[in-house]
Amino acid sequence: MINSYLLYSFNSRFIILSTIFCIILSLIFSDFYLNIIAFSGILTFGIIHGANDLLLIKEVSKNYNFKLQFLYYIMMVGGFFLFFYKIPALALIIFVLLSSYHFGEHQWTLFEKNKNHSTKPFYFFYGLTIFSLIFYFNLNQVTEVIFDITKTQLTENFFFYLLISSSLITFLKNLQANNDREWFNDHKQQYEDHVRTPALAFIEQMEQWIPLISPHYEASAKKVGGSLMRI
Repeated sequence: MINSYLLYSFNSRFIILSTIFCIILSLIFSDFYLNIIAFSGILTFGIIHGANDLLLIKEVSKNYNFKLQFLYYIMMVGGFFLFFYKIPALALIIFVLLSSYHFGEHQWTLFEKNKNHSTKPFYFFYGLTIFSLIFYFNLNQVTEVIFDITKTQLTENFFFYLLISSSLITFLKNLQANNDREWFNDHKQQYEDHVRTPALAFIEQMEQWIPLISPHYEASAKKVGGSLMRI
């Protein structure tokens, strides 16, 4: 269905090694030096990456006019700035959702393009899973930033369930496109980690509440013969 980074290529190895290097830096340096590194990256690679949007516009535009397209681009950036200023909560939600799809699509189509529209939900939930991991393992900083922007205080449970639900749907979308026993056996550990274990934990939490809805209902957190259905 989907081919991700080709692990034997130089580009993919460079990306993986640079990611590991950045993680090591985050464990060594203080926040002050990390902020300097981050801002340096934004002002160098970040600006170059953003400028690529003009090249993308040029590729899809039949009548390309650099000055006009640049003006449209500046107006769009200004519009998003006003959007964040006027409706910060909604703007932040839309930003995360669009960024999730963009990141997921870029991750899975960097070396090989896929024109199958059925993979687009997979791109979105895969990207959302990555964002959820970043949010969950940087909980204090993320909640502080969100509160500063939206004045909304989110709890750890919100990010936990966001991570569980996005990773679960990512696996199921991948399974939908690779619906055969061989693929499932190769990815069985992912099923255990992202689907069955979180589902059983949820059922266990609901055991005390289900009888309040109806005495005829029962929640049983068993791997076999319980409330969890087989795939």
